[in-house]
Amino acid sequence: MITKPFTDPENKYTILPTDNEQIDIINLDTGGKYTVDPLKQTCTCPDFKHRTNGGTCKHIDYIINHPKIKPYLPDTYLNHSQKNSVVLPHNGNNNNGGSIDSPFSIMERRDEDQILAEMKGNVIQQFVYSFKQGGREITGLSYSGVKQIALEMGNIHCSEPVISELNGSFVCKVKAVDVAKNLEMWGVSSQPKQMKTRWGNQSDDFAVQKAVSKAERNALRKLMPERLIVEMIKEWKTKNGRGDN
Repeated sequence: MITKPFTDPENKYTILPTDNEQIDIINLDTGGKYTVDPLKQTCTCPDFKHRTNGGTCKHIDYIINHPKIKPYLPDTYLNHSQKNSVVLPHNGNNNNGGSIDSPFSIMERRDEDQILAEMKGNVIQQFVYSFKQGGREITGLSYSGVKQIALEMGNIHCSEPVISELNGSFVCKVKAVDVAKNLEMWGVSSQPKQMKTRWGNQSDDFAVQKAVSKAERNALRKLMPERLIVEMIKEWKTKNGRGDN
């Protein structure tokens, strides 16, 4: 479908044509490579296979919607896509019977992707999330961004996690300590033991790890002065030419 290779340094993707008119998309941060079929709206990534429950994934949405890629797509594809493709976001309701995530749910899902990538030994440099929803831009600190600020602050450590089970979920509590300021904050998270997939509910083998990482994130976030978070987001906007919103 794509006429020639294209690299988008802002979103850290390279897209490549394939022999069967599909598109390979490579994450420049992690090296992950997935194959997208824009017309069938399928992708080989784990998110599409296991967690979208009938919707799309970020790779499909990127290929179909990103304005920088459209000039590289043939007119025949664009006409077919506009007539026949319906991009269904996740969760919630829309006019097409699909679903729409809340900004919090979108960031939670992306944080889970970062947590899983970290478990596999991959280094993620996406400290800030930014996406448009309902005509406005949503910007916030990612899981990796929280850890980076904690690293820069120094003298911060987390206690051993306290894990319990409640109503089909793992509940985790973690205490973060700022040694220099003698300040302690607790973070709590709840992670379902099962996740929704295209084939029904299935056991999430990484539910405990997700619960612990999110609890650590929530505890660390409470120790951080808002000015540091604002500065990181402002620096990201400047770097990406977004200006002040």
